Amino acid sequence: VKETSNPTLTTGCNPGEQPITITIKTDRFPDETTWILENICTDTIELNGGPYEKKNRVYETTECIPAGQEYHFIIVDAYADGICCDHGRGYYGVLFDGETYSGGDFFHEDSHTFGFCDGTDFDTPTPTPYNSPNWKLIFSNDFEKPNMWGNFRSGGKYAKHVTDEDYAWSGEASIMIQHGQRKKSLMISDEIDVSEYAELEVRFMFMSTKMRGRGFSLDYKTDMSARWITHGEWLKNVDIVENEWQEIVEHIPIEYTENFARIRFRGMGKNKHDLVFIDDVKVSGILLPSDISSSFDE
Repeated sequence: VKETSNPTLTTGCNPGEQPITITIKTDRFPDETTWILENICTDTIELNGGPYEKKNRVYETTECIPAGQEYHFIIVDAYADGICCDHGRGYYGVLFDGETYSGGDFFHEDSHTFGFCDGTDFDTPTPTPYNSPNWKLIFSNDFEKPNMWGNFRSGGKYAKHVTDEDYAWSGEASIMIQHGQRKKSLMISDEIDVSEYAELEVRFMFMSTKMRGRGFSLDYKTDMSARWITHGEWLKNVDIVENEWQEIVEHIPIEYTENFARIRFRGMGKNKHDLVFIDDVKVSGILLPSDISSSFDE
């Protein structure tokens, strides 16, 4: 099992096998969560997972299992309070044969049965992209006219809208953040309603043409946090390749008590030659399953 927030799909299944993807987002007590996948036709355990180590993290595994079988997925919480919603916005999802089975708000255990025992020797199905219905695009900005700043605003005179195709990933516009003079080199998002999300995905392109200082960071702040929290940093001679566009994908977990959030890009260096161009920012959220999100309104 690998820890990730990006849905993946194994394409190397042999004839007579088919892929299954199991995703678990833990709550604040990850060591209480375990699961098994039972092959009803053969009365054997095909897969199992947990207990987990990190709280509020997404774990995902895609495996090849025998086709033409009936399976029983069982997830157990040792403390009998599920993985949502008293101690976090945990959830699980099982993607099998094009169908997604999900949940999280249960007591001791939850389960799903799918497939059937027919003894047919199936060929490996043609892989298709992961199509989880729980992911939703919140906003996307390319900073072209007429929207310019889009869902962001300038946080000071060293954050500027630039119109020059040489400094744009797509089109001819981007946002430039220069040397970090406290609040003078920031691009800050509008307020984002995160009450229905378990996690935010921030995807963006950046290029640095000159970097003499430290680098830049992605920060976030919610209605439950008093200060900005640095989620990721990109540093000179470590992460930054000058004059090359780089794609970044970051995932920010959302606590069950949080309703609103903002993100910002911040220049950290103090050299006036530090230039970072940000383009094509996309923010998405993974929606809580409907049976979980509705429990917050009760």
